[in-house]
Amino acid sequence: MPRRGSNIYKRKDGRFEGRVPIGHKEDGSLKYKFVYARTLSEVKEKMAQFQVVLQSQLVSALKLTVAEASRQWLSAAKLRVKPSSYAHYENIIRNHILPDLGTKYLTDMTTHQLNDFVYEKLQSGRLCGAADFPLGLYKTLCGFTTA
Repeated sequence: MPRRGSNIYKRKDGRFEGRVPIGHKEDGSLKYKFVYARTLSEVKEKMAQFQVVLQSQLVSALKLTVAEASRQWLSAAKLRVKPSSYAHYENIIRNHILPDLGTKYLTDMTTHQLNDFVYEKLQSGRLCGAADFPLGLYKTLCGFTTA
């Protein structure tokens, strides 16, 4: 189960330290930006400001289309998921993601646009729920953020 929380800690020197995830390293682990302040409320404010900046950044600096990124993600997923899950993911990508986003470059998309797309699909009933959308693919697409 993923951890939840704000990643704020009090340091030995009395300051507060906040960690904001900004992307992924090559090994797949999260990459963080650290913010420091004297009070807890100041750290929360700085973290919120940083999140707003991250949300408005472009999703990728690479010249990849969503179709190419999806293919790469599917080939990696094939090694770690059951064949039935792989078939399900492939169906969702082929029927729902590629018709709308397949030809778009990741450099032309923002995280906000990607979130709107997922929300629209969930609201229109095209996906039965969050479990139907390949969360790993979503994280991969969002993980192309420039760090």
